Amino acid sequence: MNMEEEKIKIRFPDGAVRTLRPVEPAENVLRKYFSEHTGLNYDEVQRGFLSCYIIKALKDWLNKHGLHHPEAGSLILAAEGIFAGDQAKKSNGFVAFTEEDEECLLVCPYCSDPYVWRISKMIYDDIVGRRISDKKRIVCVNLLNWEKEDTVENLTEQLNQAVAVEDYELAAILMNRIECMKKR
Repeated sequence: MNMEEEKIKIRFPDGAVRTLRPVEPAENVLRKYFSEHTGLNYDEVQRGFLSCYIIKALKDWLNKHGLHHPEAGSLILAAEGIFAGDQAKKSNGFVAFTEEDEECLLVCPYCSDPYVWRISKMIYDDIVGRRISDKKRIVCVNLLNWEKEDTVENLTEQLNQAVAVEDYELAAILMNRIECMKKR
């Protein structure tokens, strides 16, 4: 799937459907910008702890210059992009913008635990020292099968999820595909 050209519809547990436009974060540009302003040296960052270093560098910078500094907003956005790119790599997910309001989201399509994080909320909560616990769960089976190969087990799982969200049109399609695979 070419994520740059693809638009993905997801359905949240509250029934809201959003259209996402996946993007490729310009992580190298963001890292350079962030390190120039905060002095963070990425070569010294321990593997697996990037978000901790980014939050610390951003907190230090904000304590020194203040939230109303002209560069503050850009640095927070850069931190979000770096953080999101790193998280997306770890979870085999992707970063996307919503079509409706350009909200930036991190989509992690784990089969057993698919979720979306609002990236601004992640950064803000870390800066003010709160734990990030709010995951917006996705129940869109179309998203969940974006990297899976079609097997009877995978299709059955998708069928169960389609029924759970009352997407009976998709459920009928999946049932037909399962029947065809069983006849082979």
